[in-house]
Amino acid sequence: MTDPTTRLLETFSLPSFDFTPEEARLVKGAGVTAALVLWFAAALIDAWFLLAVPVLAGLCAAAIWRLRRDRPEADAPEDDW
Repeated sequence: MTDPTTRLLETFSLPSFDFTPEEARLVKGAGVTAALVLWFAAALIDAWFLLAVPVLAGLCAAAIWRLRRDRPEADAPEDDW
């Protein structure tokens, strides 16, 4: 976990922890599955969610990519993901 996450947990007197690679994969898979279920549930209520959510996600991803591409190398962290 990152240092800010550890500090946040310690602020609330919670122990810090690290996921094993298998646990991290399971948590990510559960998050993606929950997001898809929520997306489809919202789409049942109003069909424009089926198109609006992926388009919005694509626009956000493009904006992040563009900001990272245009960022000067001096500002880039060493462990940029």
